Amino acid sequence: MKRSIVFFAFVCGLLFAQQLSAQQLTPTEQGSAIQFSIKNFGFTAKGSFSGLSGKIIYNPADPLHASFDVHVLANSINTGNNSRDRHLREDDYFDVEHHPKISIKSENITASKQNGAFLLHGILTIKGTSRKIDLPFTVKPEGSGFIFEGSIAINRLDYKVGSSSISLADNATVYLKVFAK
Repeated sequence: MKRSIVFFAFVCGLLFAQQLSAQQLTPTEQGSAIQFSIKNFGFTAKGSFSGLSGKIIYNPADPLHASFDVHVLANSINTGNNSRDRHLREDDYFDVEHHPKISIKSENITASKQNGAFLLHGILTIKGTSRKIDLPFTVKPEGSGFIFEGSIAINRLDYKVGSSSISLADNATVYLKVFAK
């Protein structure tokens, strides 16, 4: 009986110690980049988002127990063309008045087949539509924090961003480089 209690206390202590060594990190604009590319009239159009916020729980000794709850501001869209950006903020695209944030929230993390890489299994929410995603990413220490980097292809129509178009591709690629400390 004493052994069972000692063993239980030991296991609880390990779990508690693991939780303590996990760090709550805050994503920062400096050192981060949230970018996308999409074909428009056969050419690659690029853009970015800013207004990065949220929290990341991460322990480099136990990366599979990380968690992510990260957002960008939808109205921060920047394609280098003010007229296009205003159009993309309207109801038929991002509807930023009613849906001010684009967010990713992890459900769990698994190891990838590639050494040192991981998969974030979670929920991506754009324009009020939430869908499950699998986002491959890597992480590396950088100064006083960590850089989380990955990319994912998404179908904009799945999130009701615009409508079917002859000129605008359905799929966009999103590139994430998030510095958190």
